[in-house]
Amino acid sequence: MAKQTPMMEMTRRYGHTLYSISAYSNPDSGSTYEEKLLQLIHHELDKLPAGTQYNEQVNDCAAQSASR
Repeated sequence: MAKQTPMMEMTRRYGHTLYSISAYSNPDSGSTYEEKLLQLIHHELDKLPAGTQYNEQVNDCAAQSASR
């Protein structure tokens, strides 16, 4: 299996812990990075109980991004 290059890499430090995140995607897919990120956010929001403060705020933000 050939080694893939990530489409995005990010490193964050919280306290004494360093988190390194790499995102991989099919380069032939028709969706953009923003669309994939919004899909991940919506998927995680579906796991939250309805009516939570964060759920409403992110849904508003996602709707604004989708209307662009």
